[in-house]
Amino acid sequence: MIFLAKTTTKDVYINISGRKSLENFIELLSDALKYVEFTLTYREGVVKVRLYGEKEVVNQSVLTVKSYGRMFIQSSTPNRNGYYIHNLKLIQQIGSKIVSLDTISTVLIHSGVDSEVEGQELITTATMQEVQEILEQLHDLIQEAPQNVRTQIIKRVLATISYCTGLDSSFVLEKGLELEYFKTQQNTVSINYEPKKCISDLIELLSEESTNSEN
Repeated sequence: MIFLAKTTTKDVYINISGRKSLENFIELLSDALKYVEFTLTYREGVVKVRLYGEKEVVNQSVLTVKSYGRMFIQSSTPNRNGYYIHNLKLIQQIGSKIVSLDTISTVLIHSGVDSEVEGQELITTATMQEVQEILEQLHDLIQEAPQNVRTQIIKRVLATISYCTGLDSSFVLEKGLELEYFKTQQNTVSINYEPKKCISDLIELLSEESTNSEN
């Protein structure tokens, strides 16, 4: 006797505003819902996701859709304290560049914006668009690091300081070596302190120097 798995159909409704957000949501779902059939309809800011398949798989997929929907809502709508929650998966889906959440958060903090990282989430008062703009610029700065800088840690440190001070990364490297925050070792550059200390100290020192030179 052959027993057929029970099949079912379930609908999930998610509030998604904007064409671009809808496109990103569909792409995320397409990657996540590989073992269940589904269709989407969109009307007046609401996406209806209809899931078909084996009952157990559909039930699990409902949780996945709700989780992704919550991810989009938290990223587009601030909570009662004014904070957005941007999930790393969503950040990477929207932008083609990849920079660590810690690096983005550090830039936001030194730019006077509240920010912290919890697991795979960036919790900040900055919008997703602002986060993407920072990500793009940081990625470019990392790519433009001096040739003798080979480790990603130093590249991120230089990019962060350069972004926050508006100074060229080569100048930041030169001053960092002069002030002994960095050192040259075997034709490459290494760091003498914890990255956070280097970033905080050099941003303060270079900003003061820049201000004094202007005066």
